[in-house]
Amino acid sequence: MEPRLRVFLCCVVMTFLCGRGTGTSSTTGTKFSLKTGVRVTSAANQIRQITRTVTQGNWTLLFRAQAGINEPVYLTYINTSVQHDNPVPLDFPTACLRMSDYGACDRHFRSHILDNFVGIDQVRLSLIKSDTEVAYVVFDAVGASFQAWFSPSRIVESTWMPDVPNESYHRPTLRGDCPSTTVCRRFYLFGPHTGCRSEWLYTMTLDSASDLCLDLTAEYAGLKLNYPMFFYSATSGRAALSINPSYPTAQTADVLALWVKYV
Repeated sequence: MEPRLRVFLCCVVMTFLCGRGTGTSSTTGTKFSLKTGVRVTSAANQIRQITRTVTQGNWTLLFRAQAGINEPVYLTYINTSVQHDNPVPLDFPTACLRMSDYGACDRHFRSHILDNFVGIDQVRLSLIKSDTEVAYVVFDAVGASFQAWFSPSRIVESTWMPDVPNESYHRPTLRGDCPSTTVCRRFYLFGPHTGCRSEWLYTMTLDSASDLCLDLTAEYAGLKLNYPMFFYSATSGRAALSINPSYPTAQTADVLALWVKYV
């Protein structure tokens, strides 16, 4: 099992900042290789190079979503007219490729790989908070489409093991549950809809500026929300919104990143 990855990096582009191609270690000291070369600039700002993809070790960045920028995640993910690599444009914000020091990011990143989703072995969904991967799920993606890989039956590894593959969920899909533009949840590992005060989750992405259940909480009642919001369980088991005291309160991440590993 791969250890949970702690990202100490100033930027995914280590060659850009440090002149090196390997990053720092995870929480257990395992090296997390970075050979991205997204933008390599000389001290005189005269030499620029670009790359086709962003990689960390044998993982390639498929999609990266930034919290709170009021741009939809799912609609960006499925938008075949959007590609931010092959190559990465020189004017694309490097903050939106980072797993740390990403406060200036103002958009989501979508790889061209989504439009040619073949030869994929696994997809890793990473939730990043304060420069650290706080939760993750690895899915078996062999033979799956760019949306069908997100299924509990395909989970092979997670911070939420052993229960997360075997729970009963409500619409456990990437598309999730989105009955309106004001209530919209994606990347949905959420229990049965039995009423807000008794519901639980492992993760969900709020893709709208309001939510019926969040409006019942002390933190968010009556507020227009800056979406997306990436909710996750910070333990190995279920979490819930703060109106359900039966489980620990779900936390929110800064970044949702999807990585692919090829067969």
